[in-house]
Amino acid sequence: MTSHERVREPIEILIKTKLQIPPVKSRLIRRDRLIDRLEAGKNRKVFLVMGLAGSGKTSLVRQWIAQLETPVAWYSLDKTDNEQDTFLRYLAEAMSSLHDTLASALEPCREGQQGLSAGQVLPLLIRTLSSLEDDYYLVLDDYHMVTSPEVHDCVSYLFHHMPHNMHVVIATRHAIPFPLSRYRVRNDLVEISSVDLTFTETETKEFFEETFGIELTTGQAQSLTDRMEGWVGGLQLMGLVSGRPWRMGPHQNSRHLSPRDNGLSCRRGPQHHSGKDERFHSCHYPSRTVQYGTLPGNNRFRRCRDNA
Repeated sequence: MTSHERVREPIEILIKTKLQIPPVKSRLIRRDRLIDRLEAGKNRKVFLVMGLAGSGKTSLVRQWIAQLETPVAWYSLDKTDNEQDTFLRYLAEAMSSLHDTLASALEPCREGQQGLSAGQVLPLLIRTLSSLEDDYYLVLDDYHMVTSPEVHDCVSYLFHHMPHNMHVVIATRHAIPFPLSRYRVRNDLVEISSVDLTFTETETKEFFEETFGIELTTGQAQSLTDRMEGWVGGLQLMGLVSGRPWRMGPHQNSRHLSPRDNGLSCRRGPQHHSGKDERFHSCHYPSRTVQYGTLPGNNRFRRCRDNA
């Protein structure tokens, strides 16, 4: 039995929260320099935001679309979306939220129980969108979760035949496996890279103040930014302690925080690191390791150090 012949459950099985635009966190700093780049190119067709885990891709896109005055459909992907039928159902449901005409045209794709094919959904979607006057945006978040060639082909087809009033935003950890050269050549592509997403010293300083209520000196902010290579996830871990990110004087920088090594050490409470049996969990970022665990007596801490 092919995917086109499978009997599917009604649309109610879909997880509607995957199609909801995430809320903007009140204490999240605005990435104005990147938002300005996206806003300046808002009439382009494709927006590619690519960066590592914890680099702020989703937050950036969410901040930008909050100021758009055009309808936006949001689709957060996960590993379950690698079946073409599932992907097309979510896509049809997301696009139906943009306009009543789309909802009516795509209703058979949304409500039917028969397996869907790209040939059923995509030409109908493109034709219906082309008949509308306003511009519409589709956000495909966490696109790196897609590994299915069939789903990649669907998105590639949509890109190749994209109507004049459609714009697609892709947030991903990895490069997408189909070419965007036609959009790049036509200056119809906005790209935000992993390097672009890294924090500047000013953003690090603002981040600690707004998120944790911690005021860094300029030197401390610069040292932290350099040491973590501007990685937002690492800076977040550094701030996840009670009240203070580390014990240091106003003239110290991050390379003198720990008496045991030349790395960054963060501790909660008055106790010092003296045990040999603590257990660590690590997350890696290029040439850095962020380690976190529990000291004896439940004294939680964070340490960042060079892998080398």
